[in-house]
Formats: sequence, C-alpha cells, structure tokens
Amino acid sequence: MNSQAETTFDWMLRPIFDQLWLVGLFAAALLAVWWWIRPAGPIPPHRQRILRFLRLLAILLAILAMLRPTLVRSTTREHRAGLILMLDRSRSMSLPSKKPSLPRWQAQREYFDSILPMLEKLEESVDVKVFLYDTRPQAVEAENGHWVLPRTPGPEKTDVGNALQTVLQEDTGQRLLGVVVMGDGNQTVFDGDVDPYAAARELGAAGIPLFTVPWGPTGSTAQTRDLAVEQFPERIHAFVKNELEVRGAVRVRGMANRRIPVELWLTDDQDQTQKVAEVAVETREKDAVTAVRIPFMPQKPGQFQLTLKVPPQVGEVVLDNNELTAFLSVREGGLRVLYLEGELRQEQKFIRWSLDASPDIEVDFQWFPAKQKDRWPLSLGSALDADRYDVFLIGDLPAEAIESDDWQRLADRIGEGKGLMMMGGYHSFSVGKYAKTPLATVLPVHMHLFTSDKLDSESLRRWHWAGPIPLIPVRDHPVTRLGDRQANAAIWKSLPPLKGANRFAGVKQAPGIQVLLESPAKHPILVAGEYGDGRVLAFAGDTTWQWWRVGKQAVHKRFWRQVVLWLAKRDEDDRSEVWAELSRRRFLPGAEVTLQAGARDSEGEPVRNATIVAEFVRHPGLGDAPKRFSLAAVPGEETFRATLPKLVNPGTYRLKVTASANGQELGESQLEFQVIDRDLELASHTADIDFLTRFASFTEEAGGEMLTPDALRELLEKWQADPPAAEEPVLERWTLGESPIDAWVFLIIFTSLLTAEWALRRRWGLA
Repeated sequence: MNSQAETTFDWMLRPIFDQLWLVGLFAAALLAVWWWIRPAGPIPPHRQRILRFLRLLAILLAILAMLRPTLVRSTTREHRAGLILMLDRSRSMSLPSKKPSLPRWQAQREYFDSILPMLEKLEESVDVKVFLYDTRPQAVEAENGHWVLPRTPGPEKTDVGNALQTVLQEDTGQRLLGVVVMGDGNQTVFDGDVDPYAAARELGAAGIPLFTVPWGPTGSTAQTRDLAVEQFPERIHAFVKNELEVRGAVRVRGMANRRIPVELWLTDDQDQTQKVAEVAVETREKDAVTAVRIPFMPQKPGQFQLTLKVPPQVGEVVLDNNELTAFLSVREGGLRVLYLEGELRQEQKFIRWSLDASPDIEVDFQWFPAKQKDRWPLSLGSALDADRYDVFLIGDLPAEAIESDDWQRLADRIGEGKGLMMMGGYHSFSVGKYAKTPLATVLPVHMHLFTSDKLDSESLRRWHWAGPIPLIPVRDHPVTRLGDRQANAAIWKSLPPLKGANRFAGVKQAPGIQVLLESPAKHPILVAGEYGDGRVLAFAGDTTWQWWRVGKQAVHKRFWRQVVLWLAKRDEDDRSEVWAELSRRRFLPGAEVTLQAGARDSEGEPVRNATIVAEFVRHPGLGDAPKRFSLAAVPGEETFRATLPKLVNPGTYRLKVTASANGQELGESQLEFQVIDRDLELASHTADIDFLTRFASFTEEAGGEMLTPDALRELLEKWQADPPAAEEPVLERWTLGESPIDAWVFLIIFTSLLTAEWALRRRWGLA
C-alpha cells in the first residue's frame, strides 16, 4: 500500500490578537519613531547609517514577531480504513427467525460464522471491529485470531441509538468504510439519552454509510395493526389541587392518518375506577411513537393508580400492551407562600433558598423597590384571592407601598385561616407605619405611631435594638423546636446572634399569644398569635442568613420550614412516620425487587432500633410466597431492607409496612406495585423493517442502505477483492516563536541587535 502522497506548503500570518490592523498600527508607530529620531551628536554619516540600520533590523524583527508567520505543511496519506459490525444480542433475539424453529440469535450467529473467513481475509487491509449491543455495546475480542460469539442472547432491552453513539465516541477517529448494524430493529428503550435517528444523522454528516441487516420474519409493520403504551412513569408524586402534567408515549403501527384516543383512568384505594381525561393523538406515519401529555389535578390526598390506556381498534390482535399503570401518591396540598419585600437584603435570599429546599413549599416573590416609589401604592390584585396562597411573609416593606384596601383584604384572608409573618427591618412594624393599617389588629404586638419619613441615628436607636442579640427559646413550640428537648437550647445557643432587631411597643395580652424567642435582656424577638382562624408571627430579626455562613444551613432550613408549616396549620406534617419504598413499582414475574423502609420520630430523627415488618394485604394469587416477612437493618445506615419473595402471578399487589420500637407501634405505610405479564422485547413477532430502512436512509448519500444478508455477503466479497483505502489528511504547522528553539534563536538575534547598537553608541561616545 502506498504510504506517500503529494506534499504542499502554505505560508500564512497569525497576527497577535488576530487583528492585522492592530499590528499595522504598531508597525507604523515604530517606523515613525525610527524615522524622526536620529542618533544625536557629531558623528560621521556612515556611522549614523550603521546605527539606524541596526535599529531598523530590531524594529522589523519586532514587527515580524507580532505578525507570527506560519508555515503549514499538508500531506495526504493512504491508511487502513475501518469497518464496524454491530450484532443485536438483546432479549428479543430469542424470538423465532424466518425459520420458526430457529431463534433470531442463532440465525444471526450462524450467518456471522459463515462470513467469518471473509472478515478475517478483509482484516489484512481493513481494521474490522465487532460489537454486541443491547442497551450498550460490548466489544467482541478475538480468541486465537477468531471472533467467537456467545451461544445465547442477553437479558437486556434494545437501545441501538445509545449503542451506536457509544461505539462512535470510543472510536479513535479512524476513517470508516461503514457501520453494519444487524438485528430485528425492535427499539424498546424510548427514554434513552440518544435518539437512534440522531446517531444515524451524525454518520451521514460524516460521510459514513450505515448498513442495516434484518433478522426475523420480515412482515411489514404496515401489515400489523397494533397500539401500545410504551412509556409511562412507574410512580408519580403530586399535591392536592396542584395541576400536574401526566406524560407517556404511545406507539401506533399500521394505522397512519388516524386519530387515536388515549384515556387516563384513576383508581382509588377502594378500587373505584373512573376516566378522568382523554386526548387524541395523530400520526401520519405507519409506524411512530407519539408523546402524550395530559393535564390532571388530584382532588384529595391518598394513594391512587393512574392508568394510561388506548382503547382497542378494529383489526388489532395484541391487546395486552394497550395500557400501563403508574402509582400516584397525592399529599395534602403543596403550600404556596407569597413573600413581599421592599429592600433586597441578604435575608430574603437565604430564606427563599431554605424554603425552596422543601418540595412541598412553593414561594412566589414580589419586590417593591424604593426607586419606584413614585408608583406607590400598588395593588396585589389576584394574589389576595381566597385560595391563592396559604402563607404571607412580609419583609422590609413600608406599608405605603401597598394600597390600603389590599391590607384589609390580607387581614380578611388571615381571619379566614391563612398565615402571616412580618419580619424585622428598617421599614417594618412601627417604622413601616403599619400602626395605621388593618395589620395592626392582626399582628400579636403593639406598634407606635410613626410620623417621620426620615430614619436618622436617633430614630434607629428609638425603634431598634442594637446587636449582637443572642436568641433564647422561651418555651417548647413547633416553630422553635430545632432538636429534641435536651438539645434544643444548645442548638439555639450555637447560632450567631442577630445583628439587630426591631423594638415592639409591647406584646398584646390575648389568648393564644406567646413569646417564643427573646433576648438575654428579655426583649421579645419572636411572638406567635392568632387572628380569627389564622395564625400570625411577629419576628423582630432579619439576619438569620448568618446561620448559613457558619455551616448551619440545615438548622436554617428546618426553622423556616417549621415557620411556614405552623402558619399554615401543617405543623403536624412532621410527626412520627413510617416510610417504605420499592426499587421498582412495575416488574416482570419472578423479578428480584428490593424493599427499603424506615421510621422517623416526632423530631424527624431516624429510629434505628425499630422492628419493621411487611405483609401482603391484597392479591389472591400469591402462591407459595410468604404473606409476612421482616426487614433487616442495614449496618451504618438509617434504612431497613429486604428482598421481596419472587412473585409469578401478574396483578396489582399491596404491601403494608409496620414499625414499632420499645413495645410501641410507630405507624404504618402502604404501597402498591404491579407484576405485569408483558415484555416489550418479546412483544413483536416480526423484524421492524420500517425502522431499519429509515435508520439506514439517513446515510443514503454516503451509500448507506438496508441490505439482505446475501447483499452484505456480496459487499464484503467486493471489498475483499479490491481492498479499499482511506485518505488521511496530515497537517504540520510551524509558527515563529511557538517552539523553544526558534523562540530562543529569535530572542538572541533581537537582543544581539540591541546590544550591538548600544555598544557602538558607547564606543563612539554617544552613550
């Protein structure tokens, strides 16, 4: 094979900063200086010319360095081309081939053995690589110079897109003659990271042909009518009356240009089922996977089943793939919080970070900057509608920023059962002029009438306590409980003190009003109270953000979460609980599935000495599986674990997990799961010719196509008779100053010129 080819040279400039005009500007300036500044002193003209010549050479070298001349040497060489073969070894290859008695894997394996001599002969001039693939590729290593395939296919699904992309990424950049993908074309992973068609497009863009070779009965999918729900989550979490978008994917085969109804059914814990939504999907192709999105709003908390199904259509034979079920867990509504702020202090940022860490708390933030004071007062509009928000937080916001009617509407919302907290600041409580608003009646503290618009040092001393102010819990309360009762005081003592706090004119004396936090001087800092059916808090501080700075992020998150939960009357949400979770909620008969569980006490701490037992409470076909079993504690962890007994009967099962400690029952948790008699890998009895044809068509311009096994044999014989070679462009670049040798040579020449010029001037009495 000829390894030499024509070599060409090309000069180019790579000026500094990639700006030729900038180099020209520097060059003009240097040459102008050279022209106007002559050697001073009475010296003969020939000596002047020598000195000017040396300076000019130094300037020209400097200009040359700024231009960075580059020599590019281009050589095109012939080199060994590459060929990649990928053989499908997914579970679907255990299905029959064209010969019913011969599995697809065996047919593919026998064919590969028959072309093996050709591949080995071809490898003398072409680098041949063989891979097996399912969800990922696996290289087949040659044994004694021969590739040997396993006798049986693997247990995995098919993800040809990810497998092809991985093979190409691991390739060394060698020019490929082509990529051959063998298999039945039944793609069964639809939520993978790589779209198979996108991987094929990349091959086409690189000019590499893709050849597909089908294995299995070749009946067209257009002749097979089938609807299948092929993607639907196993579990979904939601909150009461919070709209969620249920997503799935439906495959439509042999029914182009039709509207196919897709239904969403809800089953409650009493096995009552109702259809809650319906949409229609349209496909103009004879075989396509279509995404389905259905909005749904749960109306009550609990454990439910959501089933996505497509009704059977005329001519459809296989019906057991027309639906999939997800397990829906609905919690008592997600809390919505409206946070009103006037000054963008650090406090608001850290509070929002802490509340955002709670998945069941959603915070909307509204800022009323003082620079827009000429637009005050503003209206809160629909934000004060009865069912919009559960809790309202008011930061450093002057009362004049909001319309007075809205303060009355807010007071009404609190009286109806919502929660309110006002925090400290230079424009809160008295200094914020809230004494003249309806909130003066709502809040649990008295406020002074504040008439001045000016905040000077005297008024600050009058209406604010100077820090540092340590926080001391006065009584046990859900808001201030940061640990168990023995450790709670120590936790508060470890927190950084407040930098300052608002002075309250006094604490109201009424049922339900309590001081929760105070300063060492007994000044009230956090006061809780009630107004109508709602709860309220007055917090004089605004520097809890310091807790984050000393590594107390968890304490900060717990405190502010408890504030919101208490205001919303959800402080019991953090009571003792038992939790349980399965590694999967939908699995095939006989699969191995892990159950994990645990228990937390009223402080949210794990109970490590618990006894946890699980039992099946519903499903008649358990067979010989035990109905009750214990979970073992995992050393060094907070969880208990067990492997479910293998279940072979399809259906929906329910587990009840019970925990107890020290002779007392801590609670229970129930969860459901499905054993499904359905396997996408084994659902199609034909090779997907439409997919394989389209897959290869993205490289059609490069010569790619779907081939029969005989056609691939002919192509290999052609390559064997006339071994192809690929051309590889080789570029070598030299740039002035980039290598150490020429950089040092250039520096020596440049400094030598300057040194020679200086030495001559000194010798001739000019320096």
